Amino acid sequence: MKYFFLLIFASSLLFAQSGKISVQDYKAELKLLTQKRNILVSQKEELKKQIGELTKELIQLNDPNFRREICREYFLKKYGRKIGQRILNGQVWKGMTEEMLRDSYGEPDKITRNKEKWGTFSQWYYGKQIFFFKNGKLFEWEK
Repeated sequence: MKYFFLLIFASSLLFAQSGKISVQDYKAELKLLTQKRNILVSQKEELKKQIGELTKELIQLNDPNFRREICREYFLKKYGRKIGQRILNGQVWKGMTEEMLRDSYGEPDKITRNKEKWGTFSQWYYGKQIFFFKNGKLFEWEK
């Protein structure tokens, strides 16, 4: 058993001497690696913090009340108080634009367009509801 440990000790000395570096180089390398480690640890902590903030934002964005409030603010700024409120309420009226209907009802299931001498005629389909536009202004609808 003594000889086994002696053999291991001797081989480790030989192996260690083959890649020999000075104490000064060892300390410099150790200092450099310690600095790199500290930088990586601080970057890891910063990333954890950012992930936490993004997770909070994601939760907030998935909240229907938050989304509704954002839409409310957007439409009131975009169209003004009266029309913005009508769009939020899903109201339809003659003279509203295609963009207003899209903002109120979302993307239609289907749109057909015809160009005539008098202008462009389009039909927007939302399920069984059809909205008729002439030159981008709503003039009729049917359920």
